[in-house]
Order: sequence, then C-alpha cells, then structure tokens
Amino acid sequence: MVRDPQGSDLPPEPAQPSVILDHCPDQVAAFDLALRHTYVNRASADAVGLAPDQMLGRSNRDLGMPEPAVSLWEQRLRAVLASGDSGTAQLTGYNGSGRRAYEALLVPVRDAAEAVVGVCAYTRDITHCSQAHAAPDPRGVRHDALAESSADLIGRYDEDLRLVYLNPAAAAVIGAARDELLGRHITELGTPTELIGPWTRGLQEVFASGAPRWLRHSYPTPQGERWFDTQLSPEVDASGVVRHVMFESRDLTDVKEAHDQLSSQLHQHQAVAALSREALGLDDLDELFARTSQALAEVLDAPLVKVLERRDDHDFLIRAGVGWQPGTVGRRRIEGETQAWYTVVSGEQVVVVDREDEDRFLVADVLAEHGVRCGVSAPIHTSGSRAWGVLAAHAVVPAAFSDDHAVTVAAVAGILGNAIRRVEAEAETRAQALRDPLTGLANRTALIEHAETALARLPRSPGAVSVIFIDLDGFKPINDAWGHEAGDAVLREAARRLRAVVRPGDTVARFGGDEFTLVCPDLPSPEEGHAVAERAVEVLTRPFAVRDRALTLGASVGVATTTVPCSATELLQRSDRAMYEAKAAGGGRVHAG
Repeated sequence: MVRDPQGSDLPPEPAQPSVILDHCPDQVAAFDLALRHTYVNRASADAVGLAPDQMLGRSNRDLGMPEPAVSLWEQRLRAVLASGDSGTAQLTGYNGSGRRAYEALLVPVRDAAEAVVGVCAYTRDITHCSQAHAAPDPRGVRHDALAESSADLIGRYDEDLRLVYLNPAAAAVIGAARDELLGRHITELGTPTELIGPWTRGLQEVFASGAPRWLRHSYPTPQGERWFDTQLSPEVDASGVVRHVMFESRDLTDVKEAHDQLSSQLHQHQAVAALSREALGLDDLDELFARTSQALAEVLDAPLVKVLERRDDHDFLIRAGVGWQPGTVGRRRIEGETQAWYTVVSGEQVVVVDREDEDRFLVADVLAEHGVRCGVSAPIHTSGSRAWGVLAAHAVVPAAFSDDHAVTVAAVAGILGNAIRRVEAEAETRAQALRDPLTGLANRTALIEHAETALARLPRSPGAVSVIFIDLDGFKPINDAWGHEAGDAVLREAARRLRAVVRPGDTVARFGGDEFTLVCPDLPSPEEGHAVAERAVEVLTRPFAVRDRALTLGASVGVATTTVPCSATELLQRSDRAMYEAKAAGGGRVHAG
C-alpha cells in the first residue's frame, strides 16, 4: 500500500498490461521488424517450455519451430508488416498433451507517426473446435459437451441464415433463453444494426465458397461493450455441400484493452523521448513550457494542461498551459491546500479519479471554474528536495487518467526539471562571466552588450541613449595609504551609490580599476543623461568611511549622448574623452562629449 502525507493507506496500483497478459490463457507475443520476440506472456513461453526472458530477442526459427509451420508463421507476420492490416494464421504443433491446433490473430503495432514497427500475435488453442468439426455426428449437428461447456460463443446458422444451435455462453451474451432464439433469422436476434451487414456477408461468403472467414467486432452485452474474434467455418454434408456455418467467438476484450494500453504506452514513451530531445535544444523556458503543455495534451488527450511555478508552500502561478480561459495563463494563481500543494508535499504523482469524491485536498477555484472533474499531476524538481513546481493535466469527465498516465506526467516533469536546472545553470554561468566579482556590477563585456541593445532600439523607440564614463578622483592614495582592502571597500560603496542614481532599466558597470560606466537607454531628452551624470558626481563626493575615518573623493565624469544609431564603441570613446577633459579641468565635474 502507498501512504499519503497524513499517513492513510491509498489504494494499490492497478495491474499493468504485462500483468494482465501474463494471466491471459491465450498466447500473446510481440515481434519487431526482424521477427524477433520483443514481448512474450507466460502462456506463450509455457507452450515452448521456456522462460519468457529466454525468448526475447529470438525468432521462432531460432527457437526451433519446425517446418512448415515456421515458414507459414513468418509469411503471415511479414504480410502484416508489409500491408499494415491485421491478419490471421492457422498452425499445428505439439505439446505435452499431443498434437494441437492453433489460430492466431496478428495485429500491427504502430509508432506515433503511424509507421508499422512490429506485430502483436494473439494465439488460441482451437484443438477442441477442430475435433468437434471432424467428429462424425449422425444427427448432422456437430456439437457436444465441449461446445456446451465452452466459454467461447458457439452457434450455427442454416442456409436461410436462421439460428439452429446456440451454446449457453452465446445465449448469455445475447441476453435471452436459447429456446426463444433458435429458428430466428439473423435480423431477428437483436443484433446491432452495424453488425448485421458484416455478419450476413460473411455467412453468405462461407456458404458460397466453402472457405472460412474471420470477423473482429464489438458487441453490447449486459456486462458492457465487449470485443470478439469470430471464425465462421463451413459444415459440409457427405456430398460436399455446405449445409451450415458454425461461428465461434472468443472474448478478446481483456487482450484488446491490454494491447491498446501497450500501444498507448509506446506512443507515450515516444512522445516523452521526443520532448527530452527537444528540451536539450531549448534555452527559452517559456517556449519549452508551452510546447510541453501542447504535447502532453495531445498524448493524454487532455483538454487542460498546466505548468505551475511554485512561489511558496501554498502559492503557485500558472506559468504555461493549454485549454484555459483567456487571462488564466501567466496571471492566475492557485493558493491553499490544493492538488498542487498535495503533489509537492507528497513528492509523487497524484491521480484524482473524481473531484466530487476527493477528500485529500481542496479544489482550486480555477479548476472549479473550468468544470474539472479529474486530474493527474507530478512535482517538477530541479535540485534538492524542494519542488520547483508542478505539471498537471485535467479533464471535465471523471476517471479520464490512469496510473500509466501518471507515470508519463512524472517522466515529462522530470524532463522539465532537468531543462530548468540546465537553463538556470547556464544563465548563472553567463551572468558570472558578465559580472564584476568585486562589486557585482556588469563588467566591460556586459556593458558593450547592453549599450548595443539600447542603440539598436533607437529606430523603433525615439529618444536618447547616454553613456556616462566615471573616474574616481583621489582613489590611488587610499590604496597606497590604507591597502587594497580599504580600496575594495570604497569601490563596493561607490557601486552601491551609483545603483541608487539610475533607473531600474539602466546599466551600471565597472569598466576597470576605479572607472565606472553607466548606460542609460530610452531617455526622454539628451539633457536627462547630463542630469544623471551630475547626480553621480554628487553621490561620489560624499565622504567614504575607511577604517573609522571619513575620506572625501571626487569624480571626473564624461557624457556622450545620441538620438540616432551608432556603435557602442564610438559612444564609449566619446564619453571616455569627455571624462579626461573633465579631469584635466580639475575633476569633480561633468563634461559632454
């Protein structure tokens, strides 16, 4: 049992498709394009006296299947791979109980691009049916205790397509007493309208050709919709005339559901792999979140998907998503002890079958507004135990998601976590490469980048760009008299003061030594750049505390401003020359260049 954060037991996980197939009495195997086994259930392995893992990667020829059965089997498998259509095969073989007859349904396996990548084979032992067909029956009706006790649906039609025999299993599926059904035409048995045509044509073809036919179809039963694999077999008299057609229908619902689950899992795994490859090449997290949300919605057939960024323990921002009402993504928050909170607290994927029965956490307002009834979520971890956020999918009908879906969501959340960690690490590495280690200001490389960006905007955003070059007057004596530690303290304080005189979008950089540079974009007028330079002189002439003493410095400042595009280097050189002019004039002043 799994335990939730409050300590209560949660229901056990449902059986996975492989578990279902291992308990299936039919033989189930999957083959790749080279006809090698990629999956074998227990019944299939038992039939050849090997363990399932001993068969994986080997073909039936490798396993010693005798001729001509192995050639016929390979021929049928290749036909399905080539055509992409389901097929059948009838084989004979031997096991501990002697000679056996088998019938196989061969179904193509496709990848996300609908390309055939393998074949699933569902093989059943039809020895008792073959024996029943071969056994003489003086009454002309070939049925015995085997048919009466069989779980398969067995019956017989005459040339007028009237039912002349029905076993108990078939009568139970139809939902009527046998006596009420015998003698009725196929159109009078309550058969669904969409099945009457295929069945009628199949029966007529068998009567006309004397060759068997196969049908695969669903049928509404008292227990719900079921899937059947049906063989229509001719029964001939002594003169070789087909007098009856026997049908034998085996319930393949569990096998079909397992096959569908396996196909769905394959599609989900391929989608996860594609997302993983895509995440390696994306540095824009918002774009990655948007693509991931769209891909997950398609894979899970989910109308609503969201990426939540955690702000604190009970507060999440809907950072990205699909299917939400306008104004939700990027704005709405999910607060309180909701599914998102429960997901990060538990640290595991969470499946909500129906929110009306949910008592582990509260329903977020935004989910209620969208009519959400169920959901699946998983935490997004970037490092350590604290989750960065949550990835979730929701539907407006109950029970739309399984534990398999939860595994897929968790895998995609893992991909996002790795991508976020990589992008943030790269951003931090780049930031450190563009940052002055002493003051934390931008360095010379970052300064040039910011200046070039500001100048490139001028044609689209009329205004002015100013570059302000600052040199501290009287700094060298501090280093000489008090040491570099004192000088470093002055530089850090100067950086703090310069940050205070600029706007949030301006750049303050340490150009080198005791030189600083400001880049001020989008100024309303050239005069505004000169005003910033004057404020810089004012704050830098205030006393600096050095070892319990107040030392006064000055600043020589040069300003270069432009309203038309030019190169950052040109503007920087103009401000540098203006700064030297200010210093030559005695310092403590601003010159325009």
